[in-house]
Amino acid sequence: SDVRDLPESYTCNSNKEELCLEFVRHFNANYERLYPERKPLFLICPNEYGVDKFVCTTVRPTLLPFREVYDLEKTAEFVSNYL
Repeated sequence: SDVRDLPESYTCNSNKEELCLEFVRHFNANYERLYPERKPLFLICPNEYGVDKFVCTTVRPTLLPFREVYDLEKTAEFVSNYL
């Protein structure tokens, strides 16, 4: 498709996005300095037009259907029953 038909956000970043990328790069540099033995974080990726974008991820708590694994003693019993 013609780039002129795309939303501007595909081919450039807003000032807020640039500021966010600056914070993310700073965070990532600190992470790599503090934890050099860990795998690198996947936080910034170029889109299909070569524009760096922040990869937003979240971890949402989820209740498991196994109520017996909510307490330490019950979890230990649950695991020991299956070993």
